[in-house]
This record gives sequence, C-alpha cells and structure tokens, in this order.
Amino acid sequence: SAERAERMLNRMLDKQTSKTELEFPEAGTSSDTVSYDDGIQPGRITFNTVLDAYAKSLRIGSAGKAKALLDRMIVLRDSGVIDFSPCETSYNTVINAYAKAAFRGEEGSAESALAILMELLDSSQPPEGDADETGAPNPNDVIPKTDAVVQPNTITFNAVLGALANGASEESAMAAEELLETLLSTYRSACLHNGRTAARRVQPLTISFNTVINAWARSSSPHAVDRSEGILNLMKELRADGTLPHLKPDVVTLASTLNVISRSDMRNIGSVSHAKALYDDLIETHNIRPNVLAMNTLIKVCANCAKSDVTERQLGFSIAKEVYEHILQSATLKQDSFTYACFIKACNLVSPINQLEERRELVKGAFERCCEDGLLHRKVLCPLQQACTSDLYAELLGGYLINEKEVDMSKVPKSWVRKVKRYNS
Repeated sequence: SAERAERMLNRMLDKQTSKTELEFPEAGTSSDTVSYDDGIQPGRITFNTVLDAYAKSLRIGSAGKAKALLDRMIVLRDSGVIDFSPCETSYNTVINAYAKAAFRGEEGSAESALAILMELLDSSQPPEGDADETGAPNPNDVIPKTDAVVQPNTITFNAVLGALANGASEESAMAAEELLETLLSTYRSACLHNGRTAARRVQPLTISFNTVINAWARSSSPHAVDRSEGILNLMKELRADGTLPHLKPDVVTLASTLNVISRSDMRNIGSVSHAKALYDDLIETHNIRPNVLAMNTLIKVCANCAKSDVTERQLGFSIAKEVYEHILQSATLKQDSFTYACFIKACNLVSPINQLEERRELVKGAFERCCEDGLLHRKVLCPLQQACTSDLYAELLGGYLINEKEVDMSKVPKSWVRKVKRYNS
C-alpha cells in the first residue's frame, strides 16, 4: 500500500538524517569511534514512487497524503536532508491524485489541484524586462529551467483540466475553460520568448480541448451546448490560422460534443437536426471515422427528443434507426449494451397509438438480439420497461421477474449476460 511505501521511505530518511548528524561529530568526539549504517539513500525517484502509490490508491484522503509528502520534500530540501527538489513528475503525480479524488467525489480535490498549478505558474513567471529595439523581449530575462524552478507542462495542465472536469458542476466547467485559455496564453508567450520548438512543452493538445468539452457535458449547465461548441470552434480556428496546425478534432471530440447535446434540453426544435449536422460535418471535414461510442451517443441524442414535437420525434427515430442498423451491419463496429439501451429508448419515439405493432416488433427484436449477443445489462432494462407494454415486458422477462418491474439477474440465462456478467452483480 501507499502507507507502507511511505513507512519504508521514512526508515530510509531516518538513516539519512542520522548520517547527516554524525558526519560532523561534537567537539571532543573522535570521528573514528562514530559508526552509522551507510545504506540506500532515498532519491527523487524514491519519493516519486511513493507519490505514485498514493495517486493510484482508492482510499479517501490519499491525494491529501500525496500533497503532504510533496510539501515534506520541500522542507527536507530546505533543511539539507536531501539535495534535490520535487520535479515535474512529482507535481504532476500529486495533481493526478487530486484528479482521481475529484472523480470519486472528494470535495475540494479539483480546487486543490488547481491551486498547485497556479502556484507553479506564479513561481515560474519570467521577470519583467526590457525589450530590444525590435520590440521583442530580451531572452536573458526568461527564467531558465532549473532544479529549483519547476515549470508546468502540458501534462500538468491536462491533469488539472481532468480534475475540474470530474467536478461535474458549472463552476468547475467554467474554471476548466479559463484554465484552457491560460494554457493557450502560456503557449503563445512561450512561442514569443523561446520559439515554437521550445514551446512544445506547454502546447495545448486535442485532449486538452476534449477534456473541457467533457467538463461542460458533466456540468448540467443550460449553457453547456453553446460553451462546448465554442470550444470546438476555437479548435478549428487555431488550426486554420496556424497557431496550432496539429490541432484536429477527433472521434473523442465528436462523442463528447454529442454527449453535451444529449444532456441538454432536447425540447428545443432543431436539436436533432443540429446534432446530425455537427456529426456529418466533423466526419467529412476532419476525416473522422466514428466509433461505436460516437454512434451510440448520436442515437442517445435522438432518443432524448421524446418531449419534442411530432416532426422532431419522427426525425429522431429515423436517424436513430439508421445509425443502429449501420452498427449491426458493419463488419468493423461491435455493438455493446449501450447500443441496445439507446435504441430501445429511441423506440419510445414511435407512437404507441398509431404504430403500436411496429413499436412492439422493434423493441422485441432489439431485446432478443441483445440477449443473443450476450449483452443484457441492467441499464438495458429501464428503457425496455418504458418502451414495452406490460404484457410484452412480461412476455420477454416473465420467468425472471421478482415483481412487475424488477428482474432477478441471477436467474436469467447465462448466455444472455455472458459478455457483461461482471457489471450485473
């Protein structure tokens, strides 16, 4: 465990401290009579290994213990017990620990990660200096990278962005967007001071933008669609104007942006057609090959328009069915439980009054195919119940029902759940 690793580190430090004290014996004491265990001395890698153990730990408070050890490194350095400082890896590991803690719901974790990054940015800022006659900054004014000055890199920023995305609030999403702007500003400043090659260490990546889009998806903000599509448009602009020519929306960008739309108020007329247009544009313009996740998310967008008008619902079901059938017929795509859950939910768009028999056959067919594929997951059952009449639900699952709604998953045929068994317990 991480605690055991730190205890081993402490024993090494105890020996190191004893050695430091005995190297300068008190007056009147012969150094020939002094002995100590000159064993293995802890180095930066040793500390980073313990920090990584805390980052990987699932225990509540592990991130705080990692931060305490990081602070202790600084104290030990300043007191002369160790002759090295925390490095980029040290800080990135602690920030990553807070990101994981934020995902687990530990309050204040995202803010702690952000505070560490802001501290690094403040300590690594170049001093104010005079420009030369061309107006360019004096390169001698830039603080060089040393052991004492840790400069955050793209990994550092991305770890904090991930922590903020896990915050799952509008405030966290806005903070993530502002941090992305800080990363972009830092990159532009580095290009100006040191040239584009040297600035690569703080170069925003596609994953940086995707993480912010995902932060808006998790935020439940009424402004999430506009903000996330603003991030997407910024990606396109930065690529087009040459600021970040490598930057390119990918399949994660596609799925994340669609996910934002799926979580929005789908009662707005045109939401489905807007999502499909965005999907088609990204695929064609940026040569993205959509995966099952992206296609599932588009089906989810369509399924969530149940409260829209008739025309929107009809369009939604038409798109959902087309994408669903494409997945099933594809030689390269593999449907999963989410595919069936989303499509069965989309079947709710089919009128139970005018098209009851069609809806019944669609739902029954999807459920039977799901079971044949061994992909029956609990998350399929909720949309199944909503899309079924009570008699159809009983027909499909009657032998395994505890009551009218609840299914005993331990009794369904093993072949139905063979690919997802570990998720159904």
